[in-house]
Amino acid sequence: MVPAALLRFPRRYPLSLLIILIPLSLLVYSYWDPLRSQTSSLLPLPDWTSSKPPSSSIDSEHATLLLVTAYYPKLQSRLTPKLLNRVLSRIKTPLYIFTTPEIKPLLNVDSEFSVNINTSFASPLDIPPLEGVLESYERMSSRGREAGRRKTPETYALRNSKAYFLRTAIQNYINASTASSTPSYAFWIDPTVLDELPSLSRWPDAIRLQNAWVEGEAQTGTDMADLMMWPVETLPHSSLSLWSEGMGPIKVADNQAFSTGSFFGGPTSAIEWYSRAFYALHNHFLSQRQFVGSDLALTNALFLLQPHRFITLWPSDPQNPAKGNCGPSKGLRSYPFHWTASDKEREEIAKAWIWNARWKPWKVDWWNGRAGEKCGIVEIVGMRSLLERLFGKGWRPPGMSILV
Repeated sequence: MVPAALLRFPRRYPLSLLIILIPLSLLVYSYWDPLRSQTSSLLPLPDWTSSKPPSSSIDSEHATLLLVTAYYPKLQSRLTPKLLNRVLSRIKTPLYIFTTPEIKPLLNVDSEFSVNINTSFASPLDIPPLEGVLESYERMSSRGREAGRRKTPETYALRNSKAYFLRTAIQNYINASTASSTPSYAFWIDPTVLDELPSLSRWPDAIRLQNAWVEGEAQTGTDMADLMMWPVETLPHSSLSLWSEGMGPIKVADNQAFSTGSFFGGPTSAIEWYSRAFYALHNHFLSQRQFVGSDLALTNALFLLQPHRFITLWPSDPQNPAKGNCGPSKGLRSYPFHWTASDKEREEIAKAWIWNARWKPWKVDWWNGRAGEKCGIVEIVGMRSLLERLFGKGWRPPGMSILV
């Protein structure tokens, strides 16, 4: 006979309790079902065997790398001295930080590793390439180009300061080096993303970078010293095949981006070219009263004008997606950091992502099993070949009137 208590369940227990109990029961069953493997794991264990060792003979111990970032507290609410100090406490790669004088005493700099703090610019508006733009930036801000999210001139300046900061950090690093050592590669990084990857320490991996640029040179025909790596989030609409320089910067959409600005860089000569081209294009569009408040929109334009100069990572490429668990944002922000890490640190990141995913049953990937799969690795691709796939093989880059 069915117990009377069960027959009275609908009256004694509210529906909200059922909503809680059913998923909880499934969770408990998934972990402790005796018919499952002895590990009692909800997610399958990934294969942690190392990938094929790189073919390059570069000695990573002697390659010189440089990371560059900026912290202006009034403009970067997500970034705090505490968060930045967490990054400083574990990153062993030389790091160059632009910030304000009042922030410098709050940063814990370990003398064992090279951390340089530059307080020359109280505001990004003070950098030489942006001299005299305040009035134009105020006019852009008042037009409210970014609907519902009006930005200040200082915000536009911070976005557009990255190219200058990256190039200047390299120059200052060379001048301060006793051996006048030029970095093999330098990168702009967003520390908020780096903090999401706590296992990264000796990053990026020099051998990984060398192999990427060798492959990039083979694909593009451009000397590896002249190639910039710039990851992309998505491709724009194919109608951009008709775009030309006179149409202004390329802003894809408010909720997505073509280029992503959390990580980019390359050899010093490539960065010097990018900085010159970026500000030449910025000034050209500004003189035409075009909106130039987004570094990504300007870089998107450079992608189409000079695609042979760029190699990229596209984790959501439908032809070769990075399958598996690639982090909380599907890898759109953090994937390039994971990709450029050593095999050891890649595995540590993957383990952390899989572990964190165990406790998020409201996510779709938790139910379809992808949350337990190690993040896949995509291939480096030349920007021109990516755009030809979008626009057709007959597409040719539009002419660029600006000489850099």
